[in-house]
Amino acid sequence: LDDYEEGTWTPTNNNGTNLTNGSGKYSKVGRLVYWFLRGAPANSQHATGSANVQGMPFQPGAHYGANFSYVGNANVQNMLPIHNSSTDGIYFHQSDGEQATVTNAQWDDVPDVIMSGFYHI
Repeated sequence: LDDYEEGTWTPTNNNGTNLTNGSGKYSKVGRLVYWFLRGAPANSQHATGSANVQGMPFQPGAHYGANFSYVGNANVQNMLPIHNSSTDGIYFHQSDGEQATVTNAQWDDVPDVIMSGFYHI
């Protein structure tokens, strides 16, 4: 492998505050980035607006999915994380048929989250 990299990154809310106890790791192989994060939203300080996690190690080249591995005591059965190709972050859609984005108020109710995914750069 002539293009391989491992590292860490700091996941933040869309207002720039770090996720509580937030940490992230990634592996990059060529143009493919695998990532992991853990943390708590830590009250994003916004009652309105769409929930986002920012600070991915590289900006995604296209929309790619991600998945929740664990969400402590939160109802996220209708919450889908999606990479945003216009930023270095992830936003969340509701999969309940309304296709609405998840709000900061809903995201702030999540006490702890473990997520992982991949994307192309």
